[in-house]
Amino acid sequence: MKKITLVFILLALYSCSSNPKLINENKENFYIEKPRIDYKLNSLPKDINVIYFSEEGEELILPDHIKGLLSNHYFYVNQINYFPRVKLINLSKDKSCRDANTKNSFTIIFNLMHSPENNTQFNNCLKRISDSRLFYVSSHKSKLTPNSGNQLIVDRNKDKYSLLNTLKKNNNSSVIIVDNLTVNDKEEIAKYLDKLEIRTTHKASFTQKESSQQLFNNILLLNQSAKRKRKLSRVISEEVAYQKRPRNDVTALILSASLEEARNLKPAFEYTYGNSLPVYFINSWQTNLNYSKIEKDLEGAFIVDMPYMLDLILPKEIPNIDNRTRGFAIGYDSYEILMLLNGVNNLKGIEYKGLTGSIFFEQGKVNRIPSVFQIKNGKYKSAN
Repeated sequence: MKKITLVFILLALYSCSSNPKLINENKENFYIEKPRIDYKLNSLPKDINVIYFSEEGEELILPDHIKGLLSNHYFYVNQINYFPRVKLINLSKDKSCRDANTKNSFTIIFNLMHSPENNTQFNNCLKRISDSRLFYVSSHKSKLTPNSGNQLIVDRNKDKYSLLNTLKKNNNSSVIIVDNLTVNDKEEIAKYLDKLEIRTTHKASFTQKESSQQLFNNILLLNQSAKRKRKLSRVISEEVAYQKRPRNDVTALILSASLEEARNLKPAFEYTYGNSLPVYFINSWQTNLNYSKIEKDLEGAFIVDMPYMLDLILPKEIPNIDNRTRGFAIGYDSYEILMLLNGVNNLKGIEYKGLTGSIFFEQGKVNRIPSVFQIKNGKYKSAN
């Protein structure tokens, strides 16, 4: 009884306080929008297993992706009186998921952990569940991914490659790459750009030991002007006036870092370079820092991230939580996909503008298209 009460309290906290509406009446923003579909109640599962794993020491706290799933579940409870029995199974407690009702139920498995030990426990669950009644959600490609069951892979690498393809589409020929030591993917980015026939002129990692201005002084070879000046002064024995000239073989800057670091690096680059070049920003996903309504320091930049993390006006039926997280977005979209997979006869041509990106179906399988935006005059414009 205590568990049931806890779930309902959490549903109330993370869901809309007013009666939900299925149609998005806000015409200002169509980056996120609920599907306009009349789901067939008889086709929807009556029992849903939700299998997940908690971080060590957080077994009593619901992860953000579970909060997102329950929030969308609560929406449909109110909207269409769809009230399935939802069983939450935490693998940090039930290591064999023996409590899963697998006979006539639909199962969602969230494998958002990277530990091999956790993968063993997920594998034990997969053996108990029919692929046709399984929806597998992961933040990384895994050998555990079933062949015939449906799956949603929300992978930062896919987002990264989507932004790099946009860079190619915009006719950039040579770039500078700056990452941080935690992400450390500049070599991987350069390798992918090489396949796109885009030249990498310089690669560097930003650290707290070096100022952003000094970093770009070195990258843009501005110190070379000072060296040439000193040599010439020694030759003619007179002080020589000079002007720093940055390298001119660069068409764009790629930042693979945190949002906080990008807000520092982009202005420093423009100040040091003296001109404005296209900046492409790949969020590290290391934190859930939300974008501001007007990102002055990122003006003009191309960014790839989940639409939910931007300061966009949400449809009324989606809860407007102060601190948005990618985990919440993954859970919310997962429940919406469950509804589509089970409550619609023909998924051809259906697109769900989700919190994590654009969701569509190809031959009955789930596909996600990452969202690429450009900030223009303080507003987020789609660049897909």
